[in-house]
Amino acid sequence: MQAKHMDVWGFEDIAFNFVLTDDGQVFEGRGWCVQGRHKGGGHLFENVSITVGLLTDWWYPWYEGDGPKKLVALGQRLGALRREVTFQTFRIPWPET
Repeated sequence: MQAKHMDVWGFEDIAFNFVLTDDGQVFEGRGWCVQGRHKGGGHLFENVSITVGLLTDWWYPWYEGDGPKKLVALGQRLGALRREVTFQTFRIPWPET
């Protein structure tokens, strides 16, 4: 995934802060301290959000699974996420390869 984002789409790194699978696994992409690729240029959620990629067949409500709950709990313990967390779900039209 990282190679595709960099080599095919020309991003400087993987686009997501984290990637979740449908079996609850959480993989670190850019991590907590680096803005996701969608940010910049006045994005509405700039500096207050992380991007999460989904490797799954399901889409909504993805945040009710164990993976997102673990990710939020860890982010709160580390001080990277606020105590009050909301989820915004939208699809980003990624370039075709």
